[in-house]
Amino acid sequence: RRMSFCTAAASFAAAATAGSTSPVYRLRTVAVSACGGARPTFFLVPWRRVPPRAVPFEHSRRGGTAASAENNFTGDDPGRRNRGLYRPFVERALTSWTDWTASRTCEPAAGRSFSEDLPGDLLSRSCPSAGKDNDSSVRLEARAVSPAVSGVYGRYALIETLGGDPASPPGIQVLNFVLLPSPETDAPAFGADLVSLPGDRHLAAIDFQPLRGKGGLGLTTEELDRLRMLRTKYQPTEGLPWGGDIPEAASRFFSEEAIWTRMGAGGGDVASTVLYEAFGDYLDLYLDVLGRALDDSPQTVAGDGSEPQDPGIVEVRQQEIGDYLAYRSANDPARPMLQRLYGEEFAERLIAEVLFPANVFAASDRA
Repeated sequence: RRMSFCTAAASFAAAATAGSTSPVYRLRTVAVSACGGARPTFFLVPWRRVPPRAVPFEHSRRGGTAASAENNFTGDDPGRRNRGLYRPFVERALTSWTDWTASRTCEPAAGRSFSEDLPGDLLSRSCPSAGKDNDSSVRLEARAVSPAVSGVYGRYALIETLGGDPASPPGIQVLNFVLLPSPETDAPAFGADLVSLPGDRHLAAIDFQPLRGKGGLGLTTEELDRLRMLRTKYQPTEGLPWGGDIPEAASRFFSEEAIWTRMGAGGGDVASTVLYEAFGDYLDLYLDVLGRALDDSPQTVAGDGSEPQDPGIVEVRQQEIGDYLAYRSANDPARPMLQRLYGEEFAERLIAEVLFPANVFAASDRA
């Protein structure tokens, strides 16, 4: 994979004991190109900490990571549910994002990580879980990364029903994760909508979402082949059956390689295993595509002497991104749930300021 500053020369993986829940560390040989005129060097670095396969949260008694300011909903009480179904997905995504950003720059990663750089009252919210005879609550966590430094707007909203007896029904579990590329690139968006509701109802969509209507995804032949292989690997299968027809108005923002499924009884177990793997595979491929797209964009390659892109093309792409955000904002299926849980004012602000902000790629952000 071609990178702006750091180039992978070779890679290899350490095999893990079958059935082990220990983390796997893959190593790669990296050739670091000159930073400030320094001579390139070669060394071995940890490439990616591959999280252990997620287990159904009904059986997970511990949070797995220490409580922190960013993740203060975990704990050690074995008599309480301290960890939601989609928390491991967030951890997987943030690990991949951190590795990807680190591989593309010789500078500190300040401004490139998902952080609390959002209005404080939108970072988290909690309300009692309705219909529960214990002290469980439905808690929301939101984080974002600014496009000003990374060239990508990324954000997630995680909703978890926590507390109470781990053996009780899991309640509401939701993850909405999006990576939206700068209009200077021709890359699609990455979107994952994962929803588990009371009554053992599960819906999931993972996709490279086209921003060019019927114009395609902007992938190379190799990238498209890899995406099709992943789609064939995961769907349709017994675990992830096809979710049914997509409404015509929404279909322009779905690719033919989307994973779209509805699951009933047992869907939580499938989500914590097969869907978890599909999410990671799609995300890793997307980051490869995004890196190539950023490298191919003259305005994102500092000091290479390239001419800026045609402003007309950038304006068209910004309009396409605006159409995508406007549609998602106006038709967000989570709106009624957010309003019911946290109130109309909070729900509308979260949608407008975090989930689908209309001016996220304003000219000042791209300067």
